[in-house]
Amino acid sequence: MKGPIPFPLGLTLGTDVCMIPRVYTLISTNQGTPIIPTLARPFAALNNVDRFTKKLLTNNEKQRLEEMPVGDRKGEVWKLAEWLAGRWAAKEAVIKAHAFRTGPEGAGKLTFGGVEIVRSALGRLTRPPTAVILGDENSGVRAQMALLSISHDGDYATAVCLGFKPEAFKGKK
Repeated sequence: MKGPIPFPLGLTLGTDVCMIPRVYTLISTNQGTPIIPTLARPFAALNNVDRFTKKLLTNNEKQRLEEMPVGDRKGEVWKLAEWLAGRWAAKEAVIKAHAFRTGPEGAGKLTFGGVEIVRSALGRLTRPPTAVILGDENSGVRAQMALLSISHDGDYATAVCLGFKPEAFKGKK
């Protein structure tokens, strides 16, 4: 007997869930393993944010983070933890959906720094987030978009990413 018919489309799927209280604890206290030196922040209670976000966020995402109206009050810190947990889950989902990206033709294994979560405004409405898998000029790999959904409920942030395998679309524009 022959094996099953493979999935007919070159689509990939990734998902992840992140506990918001864990992120809250990491950014608002000194719990956890301090691997990266803490940088100065305008609000003392959140000096761990830089350590947490150093490898998680791209420079553009860090700039958006700096523009967020966050003080050191508990409710504002929780909102920041929700945002960061959503980004963590989103980037994990993107990496899982693009796990094939490790060969010599690609720009190497995907990491948090190789994924940027963007939202573009359309008038007064905000579009859903999109993942941009950053390219690599040295290896000639272009940036690629992936569909993304981020959701928050209670103590959890979750994300799903729909990507595709490039070899399924070779020769198609």
